[in-house]
Amino acid sequence: MKNLLIYHFKCYLKSYKFLLPFLVYLIYLFAAYGIMPFAIVSSFSESAGVLFFIMATVGFSYAELENQVTEQLVLLRVNNDTRY
Repeated sequence: MKNLLIYHFKCYLKSYKFLLPFLVYLIYLFAAYGIMPFAIVSSFSESAGVLFFIMATVGFSYAELENQVTEQLVLLRVNNDTRY
């Protein structure tokens, strides 16, 4: 199971699809927390909302990353549908 997670992580890192959401989040952090003074509760709720949309983007980009042939080969290698 650990090797399967490492494989998926390496495939996602090779695609460079994580860079744009990461950069958007960094720009948001510098813009949101660069202004003084800021309210703690409202900044946390804004950060949670932005992070939700960024994680949704990362999830959708990961879901479209793997093609059918690669998925079938990994499934044959793992020998278990529920584990995959």
